[in-house]
Amino acid sequence: GLTLLTGVGPQDSLFIRVIEPDGELVHQWDIDWYELWPQAEHIPDHLIPRGKPGTHLHGSKLMDNGDIVFNFENLGLVRLDVCSKPVFKLAYPTHHSVFVDEQGDFWLPGQIYHQQTLDEFPHYEVPFKADTIVRVSPKGELLSEVSVMRLLKDNGYEGLMYMSTISSRKPSVTGDVYHMNDVEVFPSTMEEGVFKHGDVMVSLRNINTVFVYDPKTLKIRYLTAGKFVRQHDPD
Repeated sequence: GLTLLTGVGPQDSLFIRVIEPDGELVHQWDIDWYELWPQAEHIPDHLIPRGKPGTHLHGSKLMDNGDIVFNFENLGLVRLDVCSKPVFKLAYPTHHSVFVDEQGDFWLPGQIYHQQTLDEFPHYEVPFKADTIVRVSPKGELLSEVSVMRLLKDNGYEGLMYMSTISSRKPSVTGDVYHMNDVEVFPSTMEEGVFKHGDVMVSLRNINTVFVYDPKTLKIRYLTAGKFVRQHDPD
């Protein structure tokens, strides 16, 4: 069958291609961060791209009508039609995987950059990245945003929130504490058991943890940590 791939081409140009098994090109989207997002006010100044390619494409999904949905890594979600015309741009720092549920909504890892300390999360030293679970409509509307930090704390897993500390006197953490890299929804086509239809799976690479939670109650139904090292694409 056909293969979808993203890449960096000549002169640091970004592209998405559909190719035949022998490598023959079927279709290509030429993508330019600066053309699509000339004013990126949702990005902290120190993270705004300064030169080509600006960023890379991480996470993409080809839709049935020929649209392509992809992340500018840590910079935003974009949907283009088959002629490379924008359908929507979501001004939110999304990254890594793009998952489409049975309702057609997109689920993605997101990040919020904090330059000030948060009283409810002591010993998180700025600057640090707060991971979020983001749900987006087919039209690019932000439907929900769930804090991974709050999920862990509210479900009694506060110990996992300080795994990267190296201090002997206080459990201080900073930077990319979790590195969330995948989010998927448990489908109705699979039999319920430990997991229920609509449950959401989240992968946190830097603390070697995967958990599944109920998006209605925000209760973690299952969590496993330490059985693998820096997982990237669990299913």
